[in-house]
Amino acid sequence: MMIDDAIRNAQSDGQVCALLVAYMESLDPDIGNREQNLEDRDINSVRARFRQLIHSLDKISTRDSDQRPLINQALHVYGEALSRLNALTTAQQQEKEMESMPYAAVMLPTRESARLAA
Repeated sequence: MMIDDAIRNAQSDGQVCALLVAYMESLDPDIGNREQNLEDRDINSVRARFRQLIHSLDKISTRDSDQRPLINQALHVYGEALSRLNALTTAQQQEKEMESMPYAAVMLPTRESARLAA
């Protein structure tokens, strides 16, 4: 699935959200017209849109059982997006921690200094 690959390779939260919104709009073109105040880069807005999408797909699936695989696929793509957002957040936090400790890392003992002290 190409959307999965694109989400896994996204380099920012904004890219993940934009890909997820594009995917949702491909399933339900009216989803973008319902809520004009939702922003594509705000994850809470994207979550709200996703809930709307699943709700509308669920309504359709009760009438037409062929929609169940589509719901499963949408849930899978959403899960991939959340995983990528978590990975990006973790990477950003680690990067900030490393930037805030440039001198502390120099002060940590190394193997050689530990051997010399012994």
